[in-house]
Amino acid sequence: MKTEYLDSNKSGINLSLDLIDALRKNDQTAQLKVYKLYYKEMYNITLRIVADPVEAEEIMQESFLEAFEGISKYSEKGPFLVWLKCFVLNRSVDFLRRNFTKRI
Repeated sequence: MKTEYLDSNKSGINLSLDLIDALRKNDQTAQLKVYKLYYKEMYNITLRIVADPVEAEEIMQESFLEAFEGISKYSEKGPFLVWLKCFVLNRSVDFLRRNFTKRI
């Protein structure tokens, strides 16, 4: 069993290599665990950007799905949390771009 930890969030919860390996195997239990660890933080980031609770919830969930689908690209060179935030930030900015162009 691997005991190395890759990441920690503000509450001090660590994400182990074992959990990353389980994500790579599409383990739904691992996905749920990661979702529960990070969903509040990811939702709050998205909400600050898009300023719409319903859209923020949708963007946050889509970001998790995209991250889980692309987990094979995670290189473990940086914290998982930062990698996950990139999905949230990119989707949030995409939402703003789409809505900004609709207003013009």
